[in-house]
Amino acid sequence: MKSSILVLTVFCSAVSGSQAADIAEQQLIHQQARQQALEAQLAPPPAEVRLSVPETGASAAFPVETPCFLITHVRLAGIENFPRWLPFRRVAQQGENHCLGDKGISRLITQLQDQLINHGYVTSRVLVPRQDLRTHTLKLVMIPGK
Repeated sequence: MKSSILVLTVFCSAVSGSQAADIAEQQLIHQQARQQALEAQLAPPPAEVRLSVPETGASAAFPVETPCFLITHVRLAGIENFPRWLPFRRVAQQGENHCLGDKGISRLITQLQDQLINHGYVTSRVLVPRQDLRTHTLKLVMIPGK
C-alpha cells in the first residue's frame, strides 16, 4: 500500500510538474507575442524612398523658355587644361541647335560640371562670361581647380 501511495504521489507530482511547465511555456509564448505586437506598434513605418534617374546625354531635353536664344555653337574656353579623353565637347554639343534660355544654359553648365566632378575635378568650375548671345555662340569658360 505504501508503494502504491508512493507511486501515486510520484505520478501526481510528475503530472503537476509537466502542467506547470506547460503553463510557464504558454505564458512565455504569450508574453513574447505581446512584446512583438508592442514593438511593431512602436516602430516607425518604413520610409518610402524613390530615386529619380537623372537625365543625362541625349535624354536630357532642354526646357522650352522665353526669352531664348538659338545657340548654333558652344565654345569651351580652357578645355585645353583638361585631358582630351573627357567628354566635354560631346556634352557641350548637346546644347547646339537649341533655343536656350536661363534654365537651358544652367542645365548645360550643370551637365558639364557633373562631368568634371565624376572624373575627379571637384574644385574645377564652369563659368559663363558676359557675352552677346545674338551671335548664336555660347561661350563657357572651364576653370581648373587647384
